[in-house]
Amino acid sequence: MLHLLYARFWHKVLFDLGVSSPQLDDSVRGFSFMQDGPLDMRMDRSKGEPASALLNRVSPAEIEQMLFDCGDERWARMIARKIVERRREKPLTRTGDLVEAVLAAIPPAARDKRIHPATRTFQAIRIVVNGELEGLDEALRDAVASLNPKGVLAVLSYHSGEDRAV
Repeated sequence: MLHLLYARFWHKVLFDLGVSSPQLDDSVRGFSFMQDGPLDMRMDRSKGEPASALLNRVSPAEIEQMLFDCGDERWARMIARKIVERRREKPLTRTGDLVEAVLAAIPPAARDKRIHPATRTFQAIRIVVNGELEGLDEALRDAVASLNPKGVLAVLSYHSGEDRAV
């Protein structure tokens, strides 16, 4: 969640929407597709629903939509199907469960060689679990309201979902 320090008439506001690498690299937090851990992905683990509960609850169409909208995942439909197939056998509880579903959905020859096949899926689910785009919308409104009439708002964004919101 983005928080803006309130002071009327800022001259400049800068948002860097990148996430913290140490947070993502900690397998216990459930963000990493490189190491197995609990499928959580919440920035604040005292609030909201973990990724495992979300993915075990929502419809295939909802999973597909979140993967497409928040991850630009071109294999969203197949990944959603595999997630639902696998959760019928047993609920997804580990990041490894999600990685396996993604790998089963994307044919090896079609995988992007530059990034891990689960990158976009994990990004999309993290964004949804944490309400990141809703938080961004609120922060942008607050920033604009707090800017000097000739002030500057600059935003460093890292994926098209953020680009569209900005």
